[in-house]
This record gives sequence, structure tokens and C-alpha cells, in this order.
Amino acid sequence: MKVVTLRCANCGAPLSVKHRARFVACNFCDSQLEIHREKSATYSTTTDNTHKARTRKLEKSIERLQFTNELERLDQAWLMEQDQYMKTGDDGERSVASHGSALGTLVTGVGLVVFTLHSLAYRFPAPVTIIAGLVSLAVFASALHEMHKADRYKQARHDYERRRYDLLARMNRPKGG
Repeated sequence: MKVVTLRCANCGAPLSVKHRARFVACNFCDSQLEIHREKSATYSTTTDNTHKARTRKLEKSIERLQFTNELERLDQAWLMEQDQYMKTGDDGERSVASHGSALGTLVTGVGLVVFTLHSLAYRFPAPVTIIAGLVSLAVFASALHEMHKADRYKQARHDYERRRYDLLARMNRPKGG
């Protein structure tokens, strides 16, 4: 096996390199060296900086992938969480509970209370008055439930947006900063 004797490009120590070797490590300074062969000369150059630069680039790519995955998990979790704040309308469509629709339900409840009071004042048959009173209570309960759900949605969305903003800020912050 043919061996070439060279000098380390970093510390100058003697190196014994196999004829076909392309990369070696210096036994004295641990530098990573690349062996170059030309017609008239064979010499070594350090590859540490190249490897370090490649390693840093790979680390940044991995870090960016980790942030992207974390962002996707956060978004996916929010999509699933939103479902608990949804309501189904009379037409079967789903929408997020809102204070506006709860207010509409509340107005309906007030109308039923007025009708109940009216039926009491004009001595409607007892079943009509009782049913109107129970329905108005159910409508009020539904409106309060929807308002509470709308408040919870608003808070949950705020929390999600804050976490997402923080994650994006961390992702775009220079490392070590």
C-alpha cells in the first residue's frame, strides 16, 4: 500500500497518508484535513471551517423544522379546540358562538317573558302561561350559555394567538439573542 508523507495544514506536524485517502485527521492537533493531489504536488487543507459552517447550516435547518412542526401542532390543536365553541344553526351550519347571536336569543327570551306576563294579565289558560314561562326560561338559559361560550372562545382565541405570536417571534429571533 502506497503512503504519502505530508504536513498538517494547521499545525505543520508530519502526516502519513494512504495514497487514495481524501480526508484525514491530524494526530497532533485533531484538525480535519482534505488531501489535494495535483500533477506536481500533494498537500492538505483544513476542513474544520467548512464542516463547522455546514454543521451550523444544518443546525439552523433543523431548528427551523422544529419551529415549523411546533407551529403546525399549535395550529392543529387550535382547529380541534375551536370545535367546542361552535354551535349549530337551524340550517345545520356550524359557526362560532358570538355575543351578537346570544343577544338575539336574549331578545327572543324577553319577548316570551312579555307574552307570559301578558297571558297572566289577561288570564289565558294556565297551560299556555306555564308553557310560555318554561320556554322563556329555556331561551334565557340558552342565551346565557351562548354568551358564556362566546366569552370562552374569545379567551381561547386570544391565548392561541399569543402562543402563536410568541412562537413566531422565537423562530425569527437570532440565536443567542
